Amino acid sequence: MGNHASGGTVAVVMFNLGYLPGADHSVATGDDTLPALEAAAGLIRGGGVLSVMCYPGHEGGGEEANRVETWMATLPAQGWRVAKYGALGTLKPAPYLLLAVLRAAAAS
Repeated sequence: MGNHASGGTVAVVMFNLGYLPGADHSVATGDDTLPALEAAAGLIRGGGVLSVMCYPGHEGGGEEANRVETWMATLPAQGWRVAKYGALGTLKPAPYLLLAVLRAAAAS
């Protein structure tokens, strides 16, 4: 990512975890997720957003979602606002969205 943008210049980076529709479900990239998130966080400008759509209902998805959630919880509270949005009362683990917004003052 750093080859395509400079640090502190990107307004939004979106991750949509899970399977590529119609692709081979044996292909998993879970080990690449956290390094990619770390790289993306370094690109976000003040007021910018890092979003991650997690799919805990498929094989390996719950573990990946937990790793991402744990990582987001380590973002410095004085710089980032982090929120989780999802459905309650579902029969199986439902997809949910994690959003991290970099406070404008933190980027200065």
